[in-house]
Amino acid sequence: MTRSARLTLIVSLCGLALAAIFLAGFSAPYSLHDYGSRPRQSIGTLTGYANDAAFRYIGSMAALFGVYAIGLYAVRVSESGSRRQRIVIAAIVVIGAIGACAALLMLYPVDAADIYDYILRGRMSALHDLNPLRDLPSRIPHDPFYPFAAWRRIPSAYGPLWEMIAHATSAISGGWSLNAQVVAYKGVGIAGYALTGLFIVLTLRRIAPERMLTGLVLFLWNPLVLYMTAGTGHNDTVMTACIAFALYCLMRRWFVMAMLGAILGVTVKFIPALLLPFIALVAWRTLGVRRGLRFTVLTAVLGGVLVIALYAPYWHGWDTIRVERRAIMFTGSAAAVARQWLMPLLDGQPDLTTPPRDTPNASGLLANGTLTLFGAVVLFEWLRLWRRHDTSALIGAAARVIFAYLLIAAIWFHAWYAIWLIAVIALLDDTPTRRLALWFSYLVTWQTLLYNHFNWGTRSGLWLPWLDLIPVALYMGVTYTLIARFYWKALQRAWIARTHNAA
Repeated sequence: MTRSARLTLIVSLCGLALAAIFLAGFSAPYSLHDYGSRPRQSIGTLTGYANDAAFRYIGSMAALFGVYAIGLYAVRVSESGSRRQRIVIAAIVVIGAIGACAALLMLYPVDAADIYDYILRGRMSALHDLNPLRDLPSRIPHDPFYPFAAWRRIPSAYGPLWEMIAHATSAISGGWSLNAQVVAYKGVGIAGYALTGLFIVLTLRRIAPERMLTGLVLFLWNPLVLYMTAGTGHNDTVMTACIAFALYCLMRRWFVMAMLGAILGVTVKFIPALLLPFIALVAWRTLGVRRGLRFTVLTAVLGGVLVIALYAPYWHGWDTIRVERRAIMFTGSAAAVARQWLMPLLDGQPDLTTPPRDTPNASGLLANGTLTLFGAVVLFEWLRLWRRHDTSALIGAAARVIFAYLLIAAIWFHAWYAIWLIAVIALLDDTPTRRLALWFSYLVTWQTLLYNHFNWGTRSGLWLPWLDLIPVALYMGVTYTLIARFYWKALQRAWIARTHNAA
């Protein structure tokens, strides 16, 4: 067997393995058909918190990431092959992604209720003539999806573009069965996933054609991306499609379109707003003053028209664009752990075995402190980009800024947020940032299991005072340790180099 045939076989087997593991480890035991009538279930509640369910989850995720690593290695090696081989490998990667998505379509959204909130708010708009950015789901307790929703007493945390997509999806599928509507909304996430992959390929085709296949596999075959999109139905890939489109336009030096793409993403979730100052910097440094002014005017006018058009159907005053609705909510983050330690000192709550009552001082200090620290990181990356203002450098800056947001400023953290990062690092070369992001995407898969499956208690029988400590120490703590290790080694290398030069 030739080398080319071996690589093709390995990639094919990896694609089959992804679909098979998703089917056997998740969709078969927790099928939407069997459990679709039961609201707000986790793997723990569906299995009575059985140990074998936890082992199945841990083993399946480890196997998926192992297959992912093997497939990624084989694809990277095949990049040096003939054009025909690359086309065959690309086709296998796409078919493998389709197979994995198909295997996950009938998975009950375990450990996540967000898709049911999407559906309920889409039905509010399409079927009940309500405004999801103003009205509360509690107004329609008679809706069949109401028991499934987790956020019943707050307006939508998403932007108008997403609500328009939800409106259209519910307008089409609103009369279908409950499970069919869940599958329809999963289809929206899969469409965003496919568009993100497409723009990743188009971008790499322009800036680094030798890495096209690697970038495609990095995103399309990432088990976290697949599981959280086709499996539990999160809508983050709709936003990442806008980010990927913006970066593609940036690589083509279509600066106005890049800004509009990022603005479009902001109207799904606010995260792409982090990229706007970086895109503007590259545009100004590339275009110069005269064309830069034209770029600014065009962006302001077209962006303003776009935002007004999208918000117009939902507008009910300035409260429509509030983004701080969950700013006082802490979970799954390093800030959440720090808050537990600060509550007795700043808010006088000695009994940490009960849920926190009112912690304005600790919450305010952590919210403002993390935002300040994150702002310093953004400023540092902006200044670095100022010195090296080429468009390719922006991708690395964007990846580090999003990573910093997840590690520092996201006081309300969930595993699927890592999808934002994977969509950007798929455009990077084999850098420490990319490798760390891939490790992070595996580590965060432990979050839902550790929070929803285990009962963390003390020897006295009371709840563990710092409920977030053990989960966060795993996925955040290990990540921080890897970052510290990288910078420590960099300092050592710099010190050795200075010592050698001095000698």
